[in-house]
Amino acid sequence: MKRCHVLLSAIFDVSAHHWALFSVRKHSTLMPPTRDWNVNEEFFRFSRGRFICNEEENVSVRRVSFDMNQLARIAADSVMADQCINIEICLDGMYNKSYLFTIDDGRQVSGKMPNPNPGFPHFTTAKVATMDYVRNNLGTPAPQVLAWSSRAENSVGVEYIIMEKMPVIQLSQVWDRLKFKDKLQVVTQLFRFQKIWFLVRFANIGSLYYLGDFWTGTAKGPVSAYSIRQRHRHFGMAPDPRLVNLSQFTQKTHTSVPPQLKPSHTTLPPGFTVCIIGASAGIGEHIAYAYARAGATNIIIASRTLTDLQTVSDRLKHINPTLTVDIHECEISQAKSVESLAQFISTKHGRLDVLIPNAAYAGPVTTKMDQGNPEWVQQAFDVNAMGTYLAAHYFVPLLLRSPGGAKAFIAIGSFAGCIRRGSIANTGYTVSKMAQIRLVEYLYEQYSEEGLFAVACHPGAVRTKMAEGNTPEDFLPYLVDDVDLCGAVCVWLSARLDTIQWLSGRLISAKWDMEELLSRQQEIVSKDLLKFALLTQ
Repeated sequence: MKRCHVLLSAIFDVSAHHWALFSVRKHSTLMPPTRDWNVNEEFFRFSRGRFICNEEENVSVRRVSFDMNQLARIAADSVMADQCINIEICLDGMYNKSYLFTIDDGRQVSGKMPNPNPGFPHFTTAKVATMDYVRNNLGTPAPQVLAWSSRAENSVGVEYIIMEKMPVIQLSQVWDRLKFKDKLQVVTQLFRFQKIWFLVRFANIGSLYYLGDFWTGTAKGPVSAYSIRQRHRHFGMAPDPRLVNLSQFTQKTHTSVPPQLKPSHTTLPPGFTVCIIGASAGIGEHIAYAYARAGATNIIIASRTLTDLQTVSDRLKHINPTLTVDIHECEISQAKSVESLAQFISTKHGRLDVLIPNAAYAGPVTTKMDQGNPEWVQQAFDVNAMGTYLAAHYFVPLLLRSPGGAKAFIAIGSFAGCIRRGSIANTGYTVSKMAQIRLVEYLYEQYSEEGLFAVACHPGAVRTKMAEGNTPEDFLPYLVDDVDLCGAVCVWLSARLDTIQWLSGRLISAKWDMEELLSRQQEIVSKDLLKFALLTQ
């Protein structure tokens, strides 16, 4: 078990904010309520000091643009007052700005917001959760949060926290006048607080959050969360900010199919043929339904269980009576089985536009390599990694030789391939999914000049049978994404391949807003984003 030193850093960060309230610059703004708070440039710029190198750049990344009128309104509303009559600027931090708001009844509240330079959005929720935990779970002093937003898409235009101004005295102002016994009492009390903080033990090191900010449709949060088994179980930890950025790559995300992505609004060309491996249930089944609604001509569904496939076939024909449906047994981890499926499609249809390897194996969650059964890890690699390789080995030639074909290889991947820590970092599943995503990158490198489009698509947090059987109980409430979402994105990709070839070789999420994703084409291509890389600096 690791001591949660993150509590100390967060607590001292908050403490520094409140000590700064006693170092308010002489410049303050006292205005009638009809005046515009936004006219004061001092509120927004960095003025703590000078930089020896790259001063212009360093100052610019610490300038925050926002609506101070709205923030003042929120500060007053947070204490049910009419208006804010004065705003004082506290000392700038390198990563945050602090303000002291005076309300018309004489009360004061403090406000805090991040500068742009930290680079990781939505971490305001971590500061709020940490203060809550320290105050209410540990019983140590921390300001009460009155209002906050971890999303910059609000009326203020920036993340913010409004909190009480604690009745504290800056120790340096009185230390020299204190008697020895009083100094001893202060040091003893500080030691008691530190003892409480250091005795807190968590399973991992990371930032503290509210579990309600994970995997929800509106309050977007990190996807690599794990609960804290303490007196209050509504807290979680997310140690990997890179994964946070991945899940929130587009500011707008979806938990269900948005109107513009409905498959029924898409018309696929005549003769369009698609094969889904792992289509007997769950995500793969609903991917097939999406292509049926989009007017596919031929759909081949494959899995290990023919009985379940027959049920899916009947439903497909009910959705689209003109559809030709073939069912075929296929064990994706067996070369001869995958080869047999490819030969069947080549012989009967002579073409294939889209192949979607969806079959997956997670196995029981094991977060330590000396735990569990090695056979679970072997099976995860056989299905997730080797299965994707076999699908590429036997189907890419068919995709490439199909006349006028879409030539699309859409692997149903997972952000699990990017997880390294936490109670859902299932060793075999996560590492094998990483290998699968890497295989998609290789498909792009090896076949893009021949016209192949290859992408790995994360389907979201969907409550499938496999997920229910392999997800820690604490996480089941956060499996909230629609099972139809991934299929809708697959159809959307298939219908516009001539304009999205630049996405090939990358990992995307069905939860992302596709229009926003397209708008970032230049950035994604120039920085070669959404691919694995080894950091060297």
